[in-house]
Amino acid sequence: MCPAAQELATGLRQMAAVLLKHHIKRHWAPESKSFEEPVVGSDEKAAIRAVLLPGLMDPASKLRTAIGMAIAGIAKWCAAPLISSLL
Repeated sequence: MCPAAQELATGLRQMAAVLLKHHIKRHWAPESKSFEEPVVGSDEKAAIRAVLLPGLMDPASKLRTAIGMAIAGIAKWCAAPLISSLL
């Protein structure tokens, strides 16, 4: 996670992670029952994946939980790219 992001209040970062989780649910995969346009582009997906994984090391447990839920939403639709980004 970028150092500047850690300077923001934990509650604000947690809210951002929850909003991202909802955004992923609605816009990540057209196959989703709750999908709404527009779909998240491949460059945006790569950028989101890149910032989520380091967020799991955040000292705030509530933030780690929210980030984990966002990651789970991605993994539901595309586990292979998510797993390969971990390696």
